[in-house]
Amino acid sequence: MTTLTLQASTIRDFDRRRRIALAIPAVILAYLVHVAFTFDLAGLAQRTRWTMRASSWRTRSATRRM
Repeated sequence: MTTLTLQASTIRDFDRRRRIALAIPAVILAYLVHVAFTFDLAGLAQRTRWTMRASSWRTRSATRRM
């Protein structure tokens, strides 16, 4: 194998790894955006009553101590 083909092969390998390294987080981000729209997470968070969640947590923690 000549030096030029070895260099070209090495550059191709690094380019492929760089594309994969950028593609994986992009796919994860696209999936999370899809999930947010599918399950309407903003709407669910808006309709959540935080006071009820806090009181139910306190009730559960009180019953565990008994």
